[in-house]
Amino acid sequence: MSPSAPILLVCGLGRCGTSLAMQILEAGGMPVTGEWPAFGASEMGHSRFDPDWLVRREGHAVKLLDPHRVRLPAGSRFEALWLDRHPREQARSQAKMMSTFFGVRPTRQDIRALEVSLRRDRKAAMSGLARACVRVLRLRFERILSEPIVAAHLVCGFAGLPADRVEAMAGAVRTRPPECRPDFAVECALLGERKT
Repeated sequence: MSPSAPILLVCGLGRCGTSLAMQILEAGGMPVTGEWPAFGASEMGHSRFDPDWLVRREGHAVKLLDPHRVRLPAGSRFEALWLDRHPREQARSQAKMMSTFFGVRPTRQDIRALEVSLRRDRKAAMSGLARACVRVLRLRFERILSEPIVAAHLVCGFAGLPADRVEAMAGAVRTRPPECRPDFAVECALLGERKT
């Protein structure tokens, strides 16, 4: 990659499809940070956000959840792929994660509050990305699942990847309904895979 290659931030609010977008980019041959299948980097956590590490990721895709909670370094060339998901399903998925991994049992009222929070935080995140990024591509999680070839074309063109990688990128998508599942079957299946 050229030294002036942008840093592609794969952004969204938790449980919106950022891991899937990273898998799609990796399938297209884009250099990515973090480990399969979630591609989270410890340097990108809210409490451990490392701007110096980030600016050295030129030409790479980097997953950044809740971008409104960090200050992106000025003077760097960022582009962003923003993932959206229906707020109700996203809130349900966040609640499922809290319940499964943290033992918290959210009520219906808690899930509604999460949905309201997602709508509010989306505005703040989008505003910050508009200021910090050269370009932003918005993509819906539901569209990736229902039209993987179309989504792969959009991501391929935005990231400047070779057009002959579209089929492989679309192949990274596991066909399923976009509604929040009651289990982690998809995630568990991905964890069982080993990328070569």
